[in-house]
Amino acid sequence: MLYLVRHGESYFNRYGIKEPDPDLTHFGRIQCLKIKEYFKGIHLDVIYCSPLRRAIQTLENSGLYGEGVIVSPLIREKKESACDFHHGEPWIQESEGEVRARCQSFLDSLKDGAADQKILVVSHSTCIKHLMALLGSPPRGQGNCEVLAFPN
Repeated sequence: MLYLVRHGESYFNRYGIKEPDPDLTHFGRIQCLKIKEYFKGIHLDVIYCSPLRRAIQTLENSGLYGEGVIVSPLIREKKESACDFHHGEPWIQESEGEVRARCQSFLDSLKDGAADQKILVVSHSTCIKHLMALLGSPPRGQGNCEVLAFPN
């Protein structure tokens, strides 16, 4: 099973503050408890996470971050707004096609041995929409900390 989760509410989501790599809001940290409850009793074989702070904080606040989490730039948000860049990172924007290609590369990397695994991916709205489309599901908006499940 492949689980896709969008990060918790960030300061950019709540207030539109255009600062690099924003933190989760207090409400965003509370939202993470939904993830903790959802995965209670489910053994996850692999956890992948975007390198952006709000995704990592989502895992930390859900109690799922630890040794073995794989931080992958392939599932980071589309480089578009200030919040999609690390502090000091060059501001080079991406096209939708580039994001889709990254998402395809990520899915291709999962194919070996992933059939019987329970895999969690914590990412961002644009990346998740592309992953959904590549998995054959109509892409749609996703709420913060919403869990979507797809058979491998």
